[in-house]
Amino acid sequence: MPRGVNMYKHLLLILLAGSLCFLSGCWNLTEVNDTSVCSAIGVDLSEDNLIDAAFQMVQTQGSNESGSGSQLQVLNIYGSGPTPSYAARQSFLTFSRLPLWADSRAYIIGEELARYDLTLIADHLGRNRNVRKTSLVAVAHNCTAKDVLNVPENFVGSSVMHLDRLLDLQEELYGAYVPVTLSSFISDLLTPGIEPVLPQLIIAKSKPQPEIRLDGMAVFKANKMVGSLNEKESRGYRWLHSRIRKGGLLNIRSPLNEKDTVTLSVIAFSSKSKPEIDENGIIKMKIEVDARLGFYDINGQGELLTPETAPLVEARANQEIKNQIDAAIKKSQALGSDIWGWGRMLQKYQPQTWESTASDWDTTFPVVASDIKVKTLLTRSYLTGKAFSYK
Repeated sequence: MPRGVNMYKHLLLILLAGSLCFLSGCWNLTEVNDTSVCSAIGVDLSEDNLIDAAFQMVQTQGSNESGSGSQLQVLNIYGSGPTPSYAARQSFLTFSRLPLWADSRAYIIGEELARYDLTLIADHLGRNRNVRKTSLVAVAHNCTAKDVLNVPENFVGSSVMHLDRLLDLQEELYGAYVPVTLSSFISDLLTPGIEPVLPQLIIAKSKPQPEIRLDGMAVFKANKMVGSLNEKESRGYRWLHSRIRKGGLLNIRSPLNEKDTVTLSVIAFSSKSKPEIDENGIIKMKIEVDARLGFYDINGQGELLTPETAPLVEARANQEIKNQIDAAIKKSQALGSDIWGWGRMLQKYQPQTWESTASDWDTTFPVVASDIKVKTLLTRSYLTGKAFSYK
């Protein structure tokens, strides 16, 4: 073999061997034992108008020698600063693990901060890549976000780390509060013609330990919380803004006896809203709701599923749904917050009218009339079509 070829091969081997010194497949590797999952984030307003942040960290420990299963360790860490990011970094003064922020499934805003100024956290919510945009957002009502994160875990899962399941189950089975993700909250904050709402969390003083409970929805206008919807009003909001078009219960008075309560299940429903402008330029919102209901139970006696009585039940269901929607509309107009997105609808269907009213929509929205029409149909009686009767 020619001498030049051998020299070339030797030089190539030297270059390849030298390049190995600059290669490392694990240069950014982080050991699992050096990390901890952040399951929830809470932000409050401090006395000096700084951000008090709380982070719920969870860590799974493997089974021990006795054979018992893995256990979940929960630890809350805290930080304070002029911005949420600074408060998060300050937590490293006491916490030696690398937090996995993007795994957080809940973002809790203290009511005092929500009523003061969301500008303190708005940029953090929209810009920070570590904030999970699919996280569910809620307001800590009559307490702080830190208090909510400090509620201990119990058998029924009444802690903030189970907020997603709590909201999903109640919407499907109870039908009162609409879950809101961080991305939709930010979108409603930034989009003209619509204002956001968020579920409220309170701490119920139950035994043997306190529990987190859903209670109303916080109403926002621009960068501040301006009030709340109660349960009835929250149900009215859900008829027009639910992410799932089924589930929940509806209570009405029996048409046979005013003292008896009839519970109906919501099998499916649909709704639509559209603005109309009359010849005088007056804006009116046309709202239509269609629902299929099932007869669930009654706390009295009487046959309600006959051809004669079923229409009476439907008529009362129509009125109850209408009352819930009307109550929510009146509350939002009293607060001056267009949580329905009527301004955005006006921009879509009547762009010329929106162009002339956008600048003073704050004064126009509270006086916009609404025409609500509800139609229900009883389609199911579950296990039996007859009411229970004593012998």
